[in-house]
Amino acid sequence: MRTAFVTGASRGIGRASAIALAEAGNRVAFCYARDEDAAKETQSAIEAAGADALAIRADVGDREAVGGAFDEIEAAWGPVELLVNNAGITHDGVVARMTDAAWDDVIRVNLTAAFATIRRAAGRPRAGQLRRRQSRAARALPFSRQGARAARHHLQRRRTGAYRDLHDGGHARGLAGPGQ
Repeated sequence: MRTAFVTGASRGIGRASAIALAEAGNRVAFCYARDEDAAKETQSAIEAAGADALAIRADVGDREAVGGAFDEIEAAWGPVELLVNNAGITHDGVVARMTDAAWDDVIRVNLTAAFATIRRAAGRPRAGQLRRRQSRAARALPFSRQGARAARHHLQRRRTGAYRDLHDGGHARGLAGPGQ
């Protein structure tokens, strides 16, 4: 039994990923930003699949919150062995009308958060299997969602680099990104 951590798992693809990991026999920790009722539903679904669940309210765009989430998981179950970076936001609108604050939010949640979680998960060598995936959604975003497209494109490239760094160093991890 391995320990999995799924960001943004209160609904949608994140919830489905968390449930699939539970059904595969893993302990599943997940974080959510706001919707506590949805998080309770995810936790119940994980437990119904026969797995241990740990719901953590955390803003993954905040590096300290990421550290706190990992600390909580590690205190309960030991190191994170499988990581699914699913948390993501969009601020729809053409580039000319996107505010700096909206751009910063997209980058903070879609890119900085993934960097922080990958870095934290990579910091402790342990056995496991490294997986690298790219979201079809990241390739199919309309022009009006360029902030999300840029963040996801960069994230896919960062995962490729992280894969090489971790693989070459003899470390193994599970890495996934938004929409996978």
